[in-house]
Amino acid sequence: MNLRTALLALAVLGPALASPEPRAATAASLTPGVTVTVKPGPDGLEIEGRCRLRAMPAAAWAVLTDYEAIPEFVTSMRESRVTERASDHLLVEQAAVGRLFLFSRRLKTVLLVHEEPPGLIRFEDVLGRDFSTYRGSWRIEGDPDGDEVEIVYELVAKPAFSIPDVVARGAFKRTVRNLIAEVGGEIERRAEQAGLEGLRKLSWTP
Repeated sequence: MNLRTALLALAVLGPALASPEPRAATAASLTPGVTVTVKPGPDGLEIEGRCRLRAMPAAAWAVLTDYEAIPEFVTSMRESRVTERASDHLLVEQAAVGRLFLFSRRLKTVLLVHEEPPGLIRFEDVLGRDFSTYRGSWRIEGDPDGDEVEIVYELVAKPAFSIPDVVARGAFKRTVRNLIAEVGGEIERRAEQAGLEGLRKLSWTP
């Protein structure tokens, strides 16, 4: 690996290679059982992550579709806003920052999102600035009336310029693990809050 390639790898995939921010590390410790696999595919790296949570599927759906609140619970996300809503799709513009020591790079995507309630969200980057391929999905698996749910994240990604495979695989694995831990922590937090509010209403009712 030459110096230029190494610097590009550090700048683009910094968030995965750097030590997690304190909030991300806390979320990971409080959301055990996150599993992530990464393998090469014809269109880029194929990543799958999953985690079982104590929450109803409706709580998971509410968090995963709360696009503009994502920066509040995903540490690497700086901006996330819905720029278009149509009957069959959304456009979500996102910006994330990756850091490693003195290196920093702002990554931008415009996601074409298709929601299929109650348990599937598909997305694909249509900007093509930092990734030549970036598409995937969130799936929610579980009994709609149950109190446990499994969230499954799938992604096919290929950076827009050459990065050593060994660097990219480790980077994406850590990034996805932190992402699922933070999203899972927010799902359980909201589910618990909804349960507490329900108990308060029951106790208040004469």
